[in-house]
Amino acid sequence: MNLKSQLKKVLSGTLSFTMISTLFLNFPVKADDITEKYLYTMFAAS
Repeated sequence: MNLKSQLKKVLSGTLSFTMISTLFLNFPVKADDITEKYLYTMFAAS
């Protein structure tokens, strides 16, 4: 493989990784606002 072809493949891989990573960073994230209470006496015996 010559140098120019190898350089193109490395550049293509780098650009595709960058585009995919920015796509995943733009996904909205939602968390539940419900607070649940746990009984800690259940774990005291363990």
